[in-house]
Amino acid sequence: MKNKIAFAALIMFAISIIGCSDDNTSSPPPPDLVTPQPPEVVDPLPGTPGTGTPAPSTFTGFYPKNAFLGDTITITGTNIEANRANLQLKFGNVETTIVSATPTTAKVIVPNDLNEAEVKIVYTSGNTSITSSDSFHLNAPVINSISYTKGFAGQFINIYGKGFRNSFHIDQISFNGIVIQASLTNVGNKELFLSVPKDTPKGSYPISVTIAGMTVKAPSLFEVVVPTITSMTPTAGSKDTTITIKGTNLKDIYGIGISTLVSFKDAETNQGSTAGMVISSEENEIKVKAPKLQSGHTYKVTVLVVKGAVTANEVFKYTEN
Repeated sequence: MKNKIAFAALIMFAISIIGCSDDNTSSPPPPDLVTPQPPEVVDPLPGTPGTGTPAPSTFTGFYPKNAFLGDTITITGTNIEANRANLQLKFGNVETTIVSATPTTAKVIVPNDLNEAEVKIVYTSGNTSITSSDSFHLNAPVINSISYTKGFAGQFINIYGKGFRNSFHIDQISFNGIVIQASLTNVGNKELFLSVPKDTPKGSYPISVTIAGMTVKAPSLFEVVVPTITSMTPTAGSKDTTITIKGTNLKDIYGIGISTLVSFKDAETNQGSTAGMVISSEENEIKVKAPKLQSGHTYKVTVLVVKGAVTANEVFKYTEN
């Protein structure tokens, strides 16, 4: 009996050993899943073939170092043409126009609104700005001649030369030291146009042009002449009476031939102005027909040549036929 019990215990012990061995050899749990990462992308350098991105532009200099307003100068550097759409060029703080570009050069205009005689050129490409080490020097304007040297107040004059301002933003012409508003002139880099100020008295006057503080005078003075009346006959009459006026400078022979005007103004009230019909006009004599006026009234007779005016000493008495 004891032997049977011992044998049964031995069998149970063996079974327990086998069970423990099976537990120890079971598969370990699967590791945690790891999310795969995309490969690192490195941006290609600007200018890398096939990327479509141009290499950065550089600025190395410019020539000539001095020029007139409106002249063309050359900017030098690298990759200029490829970056033209992103380029900005300034003379000081005044932006200029890029006329043309190659890989190594750009042609630009000296801006007409530049008002400093010496400036640096600022070259901006994208987010990078480079300022020239050398200064650009603006040439002073040059006046070669004027179209007329004698005429009346209101006379039109052309100034010929170079380095003028082709812009209405800044005044540049002076007549006898008085600045003429730019909007009252015509402008260009080689030719300017002005009108002699109204009511300028007889005399000779200088004409000058000032650019960026640099002033140059015309080689000739402009002589302002005024019309004069020495006689008027008859001094009385009715409608269509022919009146002869004699004097000097009674016709615009110096400019574009603006017609002489003769007007009649009531001498007592100094009101109203009625034009007579000029039938002939010479430098020293005018013939004019009297207009219809108020009978019994006297009238001041004034001659206007361009914008120079003179009134006869005698008055004209109007009578009905």
